[in-house]
Amino acid sequence: MALHNSVGNSSQTSTDSEIALSVNRVAFRVPSFIPADPELWFAMVESSFANAKVTTDATKFSCVIEALEPRYALEVRDIIVNKPERDAYEILKAELVKRLSTSKEQKTRRLLEMEELGDRKPSQFLRHLKGLAGSTVPESMLRTLWFARIPTSMQAILAAHRDLSLEKLADIADSIMDLTDNCPRVAETMLSPGDQLAAQLQQLTLTLQREIASIKQEVSELRYQHKQRSRSRSSSRPRFRNRSASSGSCWYHRKFGSNARKCTQPCSFQTTDSGNATGSR
Repeated sequence: MALHNSVGNSSQTSTDSEIALSVNRVAFRVPSFIPADPELWFAMVESSFANAKVTTDATKFSCVIEALEPRYALEVRDIIVNKPERDAYEILKAELVKRLSTSKEQKTRRLLEMEELGDRKPSQFLRHLKGLAGSTVPESMLRTLWFARIPTSMQAILAAHRDLSLEKLADIADSIMDLTDNCPRVAETMLSPGDQLAAQLQQLTLTLQREIASIKQEVSELRYQHKQRSRSRSSSRPRFRNRSASSGSCWYHRKFGSNARKCTQPCSFQTTDSGNATGSR
């Protein structure tokens, strides 16, 4: 009688477990698939598995397949058609996350490559890129994209600090940009390579123009001084000759006048003294 009761109790327990499992399966619902974030979706699904006490690999595998839309099921067609003998759910999960993330990553990269710094600070631009990238783009790729969008002058400075975190690099870049607001010369270096070359050529042209103007001014001044000296020499000689010619007197009479004791001919000096002969001394 006791044996009969024991068998009956065991049978009843098994039946109750099956009923409970059936009820759990009926109540269990897989969340709608999230293609933009498959990792998040699997975390939600596994939470539902735990609540519904779904533990078998085959059941998990089937639930995931049922939740996938056809276009996403095509991403893992090879696994669905050729179901792995062991760990089918884990393999399906890993491949679905990997393949959809790769596709998403490529799309996100193309989107990020179109973004420009504009009038934003480097740290603001970094936060903007992170917002667009979400969790599908690794930081290494985000770092490369961000680095390529900041001015080349910043890249040269930050290149020596690549071991720092991306957020710290963005803070340093902000400080560099703040300095450019009060330093026009540094601001010029923030231009693109093409603009920098144009600015350098313009500056070189202005410098050459100033130097040429300065040389022309110096040459003009030298010519003027030379002309003035030439005029001075040429004008002083005729005056002496003219004085000599106009007076008609010899050197002694020009120097000493009527007190001269000598006279050289020709000399037209005349004295008021009637006793002195003209130019006869």
